[in-house]
Amino acid sequence: LWPFPAEAARRALGAARRLVAVEGNVSAQLVTLIRSQIGLSIEETVLRHDGRGLSAQYILRNLEG
Repeated sequence: LWPFPAEAARRALGAARRLVAVEGNVSAQLVTLIRSQIGLSIEETVLRHDGRGLSAQYILRNLEG
């Protein structure tokens, strides 16, 4: 994701009440990129790295604990 759309990301993410990153990798790569480019830390993540898709049920189950 380069060049990173820093201003658009600030506008889109800055006013959010809750940010959850959902990624299909083990290291939260997009979270790291966002933090490095605009200084915004996303603390809540749902990661899946087994090659399977991220269904709504999977995401909700992981957010609920």
